[in-house]
Amino acid sequence: MSTFRFGVPLAASALLAVLWQLPSGPVAAGELQRVALVVGNAAYEHAPVLRNPRNDADAIAAALEELDFNVIRGLDLDRNRFFDKLDAFTEAARGADVALFFYAGHGLQVDGRNFLAPVDARLAKKLHLRSQAIDLDTVMGEMNSLTNLVFLDACRDNPLAGNLARSMGMNRSAGSTRGLARVEDQTGTLIAYATSPGTVADDGAGDHSPFTAALLEHIATPGLSIFDLVNEVSNTVRERTKGKQVPWSHYSALPNRFPLLPRRPRQGEFAVVEVDRVMWATGPSNARSGPGTGHDRIGSLDAGEEVTVTGEIVGKPWLRIETMGGRTAYVHERQLTGRRPRSEPVPQSPGVYLTADVAAGQPILQRHLQVIGAGRIPSGEIGGYSMVAGGCYAGARGAGARLDWSDIAAGCSQ
Repeated sequence: MSTFRFGVPLAASALLAVLWQLPSGPVAAGELQRVALVVGNAAYEHAPVLRNPRNDADAIAAALEELDFNVIRGLDLDRNRFFDKLDAFTEAARGADVALFFYAGHGLQVDGRNFLAPVDARLAKKLHLRSQAIDLDTVMGEMNSLTNLVFLDACRDNPLAGNLARSMGMNRSAGSTRGLARVEDQTGTLIAYATSPGTVADDGAGDHSPFTAALLEHIATPGLSIFDLVNEVSNTVRERTKGKQVPWSHYSALPNRFPLLPRRPRQGEFAVVEVDRVMWATGPSNARSGPGTGHDRIGSLDAGEEVTVTGEIVGKPWLRIETMGGRTAYVHERQLTGRRPRSEPVPQSPGVYLTADVAAGQPILQRHLQVIGAGRIPSGEIGGYSMVAGGCYAGARGAGARLDWSDIAAGCSQ
């Protein structure tokens, strides 16, 4: 049995200026390839002309171009021209760091799938969806960049969807949930909606929908990550519509919490690329109040200690971290590793064990010592620890016992 939910016009709005892909450190904004397809369909042949999709698409395209996106723009596209633009987008986005799709126009969902309506769509029968509409999954299937962004703004009731519902023997009351369906998660993809799936968003009384207006208001905030942007837009729309419309989004395996527009540091400040990953200390390490040895030491990390890296310092080999205790500090990148340490205990100084009994007061010889975890012994300190061999044994541990510094005496009785 087919399910049908009344469709709505869409005005997708999103801006992303700078994405930082971090496989081997931060990448300068100018080195990233960002591509966007922006579509605004308003002049429908078989439905009333929409007011805002062209305005929203023009504003989004202009803003993206200001942010160094290669924008492919399409206004009032019929089905053939829609696919022409999609082909150009696919080619331009090949190997890109970021691919962004913006759509403003009529859209609908049938059987849990979302369809975008070109301006020549009639949609008098369900079969017409295949021949006249654009399946959103087709668009998303062409987005194979490292990071993919899809923004959809659902607004006024869609008469094309009403026609289709009647042809399927359904009426408005049959579509108890309206709007677009939730799209399945796709790796490296963020999808933002102007309102909750299955609900209708306001088209707005001005030149833009509430969602687009709020998005354009917040995208120029320096240092605002994509996740914080979505949250700010959601709060703004909810306040201005008195809770009638609440935008939402979902994402899967995005590289990091990139900012849309990096904040320019003032003199004496430093720029931070927002990231979110777990690392471990390679050894005892100083943690400082700023990214450099000239900053105060505010603590230290133990070997193997787990920390959350929250930022990379632009132009400096330093990382901003948050420790398990919740403190913020900075450490040199060489002091951390992405490999989880082994579960075996790290030997305490001096990290050597006795291989034969040594009486208290007797000199400790190299043959008495066995190095444990030699790979962790600092260079310049030989495997048996020269400061240990040649010293005198002050303790009374038997063969196989691990020495501690308290077992080493400066002078020997014999």
